[in-house]
Amino acid sequence: MVRHILLLLLCSSLSIGCGQDNPVDNGFDEDPTLQDGDSADPIKSVSPEDSIRAAIIDGLNRKVDSWIENGQVVGTEYMVFVGDELWVHEAKGWRDKENAVPMDLNTIFDIQSMTKPVVATGIFRLATQGLLDLDDPISKFIPTFAPHSTTIRQALTRTDGFTSSPISRQNYSTLIEAVDDLARIGPNTVPGSVFSRDPTDTMTLGAVIEHITGLSLDEYLGEEILSALGMNGQSYLHLNSGSAWRAEMSSVYQRFGGQTGDFVKVWSTDMPSIFTYFPAAAGIYSTTTEYAKFLQFWMDRGNIDGVQFIDEKYVDEALIQEPLSTALSTSYGTTPYGLHWDLGPGVLRPGTGIASYGHPGGFGTIGWIIPEKEIRVLYFTQSWGGQTHFQFVEEVIRLMGNS
Repeated sequence: MVRHILLLLLCSSLSIGCGQDNPVDNGFDEDPTLQDGDSADPIKSVSPEDSIRAAIIDGLNRKVDSWIENGQVVGTEYMVFVGDELWVHEAKGWRDKENAVPMDLNTIFDIQSMTKPVVATGIFRLATQGLLDLDDPISKFIPTFAPHSTTIRQALTRTDGFTSSPISRQNYSTLIEAVDDLARIGPNTVPGSVFSRDPTDTMTLGAVIEHITGLSLDEYLGEEILSALGMNGQSYLHLNSGSAWRAEMSSVYQRFGGQTGDFVKVWSTDMPSIFTYFPAAAGIYSTTTEYAKFLQFWMDRGNIDGVQFIDEKYVDEALIQEPLSTALSTSYGTTPYGLHWDLGPGVLRPGTGIASYGHPGGFGTIGWIIPEKEIRVLYFTQSWGGQTHFQFVEEVIRLMGNS
């Protein structure tokens, strides 16, 4: 049904004739070059669906080619799924431009804030197991939060009262140590009154997980969440000088001088991580293929092979807009927020009316879901300061007939 509906939309949007009742009249009833006794080779027809799919893939590839050529992105890998079917998986540009290393399929990316929904999933898992309630005060689990009224839900909606991080996150040896220091300083606004994209909310959620489980956050996410989803990327939670997978990572580039400036390499695979602990608001290194499994899990509404891994009510709650979130304008527009998910269409072209959600990462990665169409979009770069990750999702929406 989804495929049929999508086909009708695409036929209209791309002006491709999809009818079967109007064969092309070439002026001949038969091939005049055939001699008696000869038979014509059967014509290999191309289905309307294949034609549309080819047009969409070509459109996406040409758009990315233009971005590479114009210097809007250094290198990228991208995937688009419709249902369970992989429509496109390409890698273009450079993984390390200076050393002429091309971007390859299944390159490992520092996905930065795309770690946040994974941490939130850990919270929803504990709630499903009855180990916490979303409206519990954080002080129930972290003693240093005793003077503060902040709840788990407020941390999830990013209204926890911290609008500017008062700590330097890399100056600690453990996550709990950093969050305890955060609690001692205290929130600078009344919890529940202001929306802010400060990273401390996810750090606090991570510390709650550590207090409840007795595991470090990276151990918990690797053993309980990523492993359950079949994501081999759980081994990508520990970046150090001995990590064998460093060689498969992309270098990181930062744009200076605004949207017309040049990208300069600011991190390469021989450089150390700035954190000695898993920082919660970032920290996962992943491939597009691995993160696609996480998006599929959410598109399946928290179900893994028939088992409800997280209660569906938390899926529903996660996708309800936090009213305060629309007051904050970001570099890519005013974006409604749920429980650690960006909600469409604010992150896309205004007025598209698309019900969708996902999360970007600061270095130029994004994963996006359009549940109605069963579409998953993954576009990973390490071009920090570019906008092509949002533009790619927009392009998918446009080519699929929903402008």
